[in-house]
Amino acid sequence: MMIDYNATLQKYFAECVKFLEKRAARSRDGVASAQINDAIAIIKRIASHPERFSDYDERVNNRLFFDTLPNDVWQSGVLHKYESVLSVVKDLNTPYEYDRMRARDVLLDALKDITCKNNKNVFKDLYYSMSLPTKFAVKFKQNQK
Repeated sequence: MMIDYNATLQKYFAECVKFLEKRAARSRDGVASAQINDAIAIIKRIASHPERFSDYDERVNNRLFFDTLPNDVWQSGVLHKYESVLSVVKDLNTPYEYDRMRARDVLLDALKDITCKNNKNVFKDLYYSMSLPTKFAVKFKQNQK
């Protein structure tokens, strides 16, 4: 089956939002909750135009960066992978195979990681950690005759 990398990218952003929403629900600090909600809004805006906002200068000009976030969000490693994904978005559909494959690997690895972090079931978490990253990708639907 062929992977739809644009849909997979959108799935990745949705998983990032889900991750942050869980953190916001657990937060007892009003300031931390507000910071997380701001981050959710930023991710949703970037998801609406990922190619445009993959450019760092474009994100800075539009104030689409995380000023402050609670320590548990930073320490989870999710934001580091998020930045890695944004840095390769433009290469997902490049004609150069090496760059395209590297970008797709970064996306699939980040999607696998955040899906495992969002999972509540400990046994599935173990299963997911041993799965191939392509398991989490969105596949094209093929016409069956």
